[in-house]
Amino acid sequence: MDFSLNWRHSRIVPFGSSVSLFAGAALVLSACGGGDSQAPTQPDDPQPTTGAVSVQASTTGDTLDTDGYTVTVDGSDASLGIDGSTVYTGLSEGEYSAKLSGIQKNCAPSDDNQQSVSVTAGDTAAVSFDVSCEPALFDRIVFVSNRDGNYNVYAMETDGSNPTPLTIHSADDFGPVVSPDGTRIAFSSNRDGDDDVYVMSLDGSDPRQLTDDPEFDCCPAWSPDGSELLFVSERGDGYDDVFRMNADGSGIQQVTATDSTDDITPTWQDSSTIVFASRRDGGFGDIYRMNRDGTGLERLTSSADQDWASPTVSESQIAFNGWDGSDFEIYTMNLDGSDLQAVTQDTAGDLGAAWAPDGSWIAFNSDRPGNYDIFRMNPDGSGLVNLTNAPDARDVSASWAPGR
Repeated sequence: MDFSLNWRHSRIVPFGSSVSLFAGAALVLSACGGGDSQAPTQPDDPQPTTGAVSVQASTTGDTLDTDGYTVTVDGSDASLGIDGSTVYTGLSEGEYSAKLSGIQKNCAPSDDNQQSVSVTAGDTAAVSFDVSCEPALFDRIVFVSNRDGNYNVYAMETDGSNPTPLTIHSADDFGPVVSPDGTRIAFSSNRDGDDDVYVMSLDGSDPRQLTDDPEFDCCPAWSPDGSELLFVSERGDGYDDVFRMNADGSGIQQVTATDSTDDITPTWQDSSTIVFASRRDGGFGDIYRMNRDGTGLERLTSSADQDWASPTVSESQIAFNGWDGSDFEIYTMNLDGSDLQAVTQDTAGDLGAAWAPDGSWIAFNSDRPGNYDIFRMNPDGSGLVNLTNAPDARDVSASWAPGR
């Protein structure tokens, strides 16, 4: 039988024909790898060109920051829970740094908060931050009260609720100030027979005496980084002068030296500048500013008939109390002494101004109810609130714990 083959039906050939024998042989040769033709090969899998970094945080201790942290890798920020993790992908091979920030003031990583990490294509490198936190006091007001007999240190919420004694002692404690990281309280006390400066834990435990001089020592003020304290002492010439010491009581240095008048109530404007009150230029007190070593003295007020003292500093203003001839009022002014304003005007005595950490309020004590209570007001004097309202007590010496 004669069949003609065409390309469309080349596989349809008569069984048993010579053409079928040829095709079958060719098929066998092809299946066995014979001939010159090559079987098709699969392309190789593509090699990875990028890697990843996994960052994990683990936090222990007290007064934890539930808002968590920020981690930065290759200039990119990501939120990280206090016991969480996150992964950065698509990173080229090379060296990177992982930085942890947004760490609460009372917390610190066990190692540096910035770590180096090597990224290899196809792999995930791991970085971990172990953070520990100390007990801390944030967003509270500390003050002194004799509501339980003698004067003790108390803490309360910023709305006046939940007043809690922090010291219970037969002596009198005054002038409490919370450290910038919220973990310690410095104060003055006569518990050793004369007035000295102490520091204690937040619950009043572990009191440590920082000064030990027979002369009067009082009025501590923390430096912005918590490494130093200012205080006032009569040591030497019997007049009040400003001194500076390390936070553990070592390295005491005299900052002012006046042998005929008093320098009192020092506070920090910043880490290199001190603001205080003095009568060095006349019979009435004025507010002054100087460098941390006592140089660069600058007089900010010039009172002819008023006695101004107890300055407290915000980012842009100084508040203080002043005697206007009949009673004490609270005043504010700019950091350079300009724009002096009386923000209280009452026949009672208003004393001991203290700025909130964010500058939104001023706390002070006043005897306008007939006894001294702690009040809070806006910086312009509006929004006045009696926080303690303790008719049978004297509540004074208010200061703010830091914000978180």
